[in-house]
Amino acid sequence: MTDTKVATQQARAAGAKTPADRKKAASATVKALQAEAAEGDRVIELRGEPITVHLKAFQDRLADDYEFMEQVTQGMIPAILVELVGNDGHQQLKDLARDKTTQKVSTESMAELFQEVMEATNLGN
Repeated sequence: MTDTKVATQQARAAGAKTPADRKKAASATVKALQAEAAEGDRVIELRGEPITVHLKAFQDRLADDYEFMEQVTQGMIPAILVELVGNDGHQQLKDLARDKTTQKVSTESMAELFQEVMEATNLGN
């Protein structure tokens, strides 16, 4: 068994939470959208909103485009999000992150949503 698996098992035995522990069951809407999603896409739900993530397209571009891979590894969140969810999905995420009072989208809110997308699609593991 690898050191990582041993450490994970020890952490779970000690009561530590893992990203999988935070996942909740998909809603009927998400299940229906997932059934209709294009091959390589995954529908996730963030803060009550369904978001289509283009996993295969993202992974293909990551493998084929060195400069994009550089952006990803340097943490270029906007470029990553646009590739993962498209322009419409990126706008949808910004709307979810938008402060109702100031109408501004904070960097922290977008970073949190980015993390939620990564965890929901197992890209952050």
